[in-house]
Amino acid sequence: MGATRRVRTALQASPGLQGTPFAARALSSAAEVVLESNTDAALDGVDADAPEGEVMAAAGSAAGSKPPLRPKSHKGLNTVVIDPNDYTAVPFADAGISEELSERLTARGFDGLFPIQAACLEPALSGRDVIARARTGTGKTLAFTIPILQHLLQQDREAGNAPPARGRVPRAAVLCPTRELAQQVQREIEASVPGRFSALCLYGGQSYRESERALRNGVDVIVATPGRLLDQLSKRTVDFSEISHFVLDEADRMLDMGFSDDVENVLSYMDEEKQRQVMLFSATMPPWVRSLADRHTTDAVRIDLVGDSKEKAASTISFKSLAVPEARFARRAKRAVLLNLITTYSDANTIVFVNTKSEADELCNHIGTVVACEALHGDIAQQQREVALEGFRNGRFRVLLATDVAARGLDLPDVNLVVHYDSPSDVESFLHRSGRTGRAGKEGVCIYMYERSNSGRREQQRIVREAGVKFEEIMPPKPEDVALAASAAAANRIEAVDPEAIALFEEHAKAMIEEFGAEGAVQRALAVITGFTEPPKRMSVLSMREEYVAVLVTSSHFRLARQTDVFTVLGDTLERGGLSRTVGDIHLTRDNSLPAPGAVFDLPRDLAEQVMERENKWPNGVEFQLIVDDTNMPQLDFGNDRRGGGRGGGRGRGRGCGRRACAPKAPRRQ
Repeated sequence: MGATRRVRTALQASPGLQGTPFAARALSSAAEVVLESNTDAALDGVDADAPEGEVMAAAGSAAGSKPPLRPKSHKGLNTVVIDPNDYTAVPFADAGISEELSERLTARGFDGLFPIQAACLEPALSGRDVIARARTGTGKTLAFTIPILQHLLQQDREAGNAPPARGRVPRAAVLCPTRELAQQVQREIEASVPGRFSALCLYGGQSYRESERALRNGVDVIVATPGRLLDQLSKRTVDFSEISHFVLDEADRMLDMGFSDDVENVLSYMDEEKQRQVMLFSATMPPWVRSLADRHTTDAVRIDLVGDSKEKAASTISFKSLAVPEARFARRAKRAVLLNLITTYSDANTIVFVNTKSEADELCNHIGTVVACEALHGDIAQQQREVALEGFRNGRFRVLLATDVAARGLDLPDVNLVVHYDSPSDVESFLHRSGRTGRAGKEGVCIYMYERSNSGRREQQRIVREAGVKFEEIMPPKPEDVALAASAAAANRIEAVDPEAIALFEEHAKAMIEEFGAEGAVQRALAVITGFTEPPKRMSVLSMREEYVAVLVTSSHFRLARQTDVFTVLGDTLERGGLSRTVGDIHLTRDNSLPAPGAVFDLPRDLAEQVMERENKWPNGVEFQLIVDDTNMPQLDFGNDRRGGGRGGGRGRGRGCGRRACAPKAPRRQ
């Protein structure tokens, strides 16, 4: 059977897709294949009765073309698998949406549809039910919003675009697990076609009186959380009789939050005899979600943006990990390095995730004197919460200190850094937190702080294994790198200064240039803007303590295989200089590139310099070396959770846990 005939036969088996751009492109690709001399080779291995999608995929591959709306591969037209790493936008002109809607979306800054949106659009416009599996941040909100709006616009045109009637019942409903996600969907609808349709958001904690007044006035779309929508349905203030589109967003999250019964009850209010379109979106497909899809969808197109890949996070996220000292010192170390991480790795919005409400509040107070920030957790009143989120969106502050309440369902634009300040409770929480950045094709950075211990290392490896992510090991940013990043951000702010404001500083600018020269004046101004009016304090790459430095000790006479061996050597050397009581965290090395096993420990910087001044004067072949950055940090040994080593950067990438060691008296030599 010829390629064109086979594709046409496949399309005839799915009438809903006939006449669409999808079908036209598939037939065009197949026709090109027929003209090629290697047609049979192109379709070799595809059975004559193979599913239609496989035929199209083979035909398109042979044609060597990549039609904009055709997904990367298919498993029959009822299942479409999309490359999750492809964020190539499909031009609106090729998407088949109305001119009004495409103009509105273009005005919002969109230049086309992402793969999940393009894949959902054609079956949704043809009336097919849709079951989509997609990661967070892939643009799935618009994937169901655009088809709904397109249908509503078409219905209004067919009705002569009559003014909306008071008391009209909703035509579409979207069910979301959280109020923040519901609010995001409502904003997308109203921003995409402003003034055309009324979208009402229903969620717990809002006034019943105001929402019921809006329902009496008439709405076109309801976006709601399960509990509040069920309340309104039971009170008969919401009428589902005219619902033609129903969306269940983040269905797996509904299950996680215990909403499965509420969801089932909401669905029971819809007339089973009335034809409607159902679209279900979920990052995972647990048994309840699959059962729900089977019972409430008919002949659904299944769209998979995840597939069998072990990598469950967006490919646009760069994952980095930073080991911090063991539990006793972790809080101090993390606080010391947090602002430097934000300054170095983020030039937009940052979310720092913590595990407790008190930590969010305390961190907010700690860094709030330097950077504009807000805390977000369950004890924040709803009104204050919405004010905080709006301030984060409009740039009034750029750092959010949040518990997991913000990990999923929030519309937080331009987040290019996520910091796991506290380790998440499980891998799913890690993915949901991380998914706040790298959204819709934009690149982002995710930094995971973990305890330098066996348990911390195991947790990191579990995330690597189960989430399929790869971490780049990093060290605390150097002071000069922090200053450079801060000055770059300041330079960007300077470019945005209103020209009329510049004149206010002309007199002092001229005086500064006359006194310091043009370059010197700008340097001093940048120092003031960034807060670096004094040389930045240097930080130990081992403990992250300010004005401490890591020191490597080795001995040609003794094998430093245990911490007691290290105590012996330090007692015989530093005790003579009166320095042993100042020794900080001690970590054994595990680095074959060293001439002999050794250990790394902390000393105050001024005392470390005294140690180095006595080079070649220490007994028993003992040598000391300063470790000032990750390039010369050896690989360190874990040992065990109470007596282990530390984390090495650079070539070693070691790990370990710390133990503070003060040895006023050297133990007996082994």
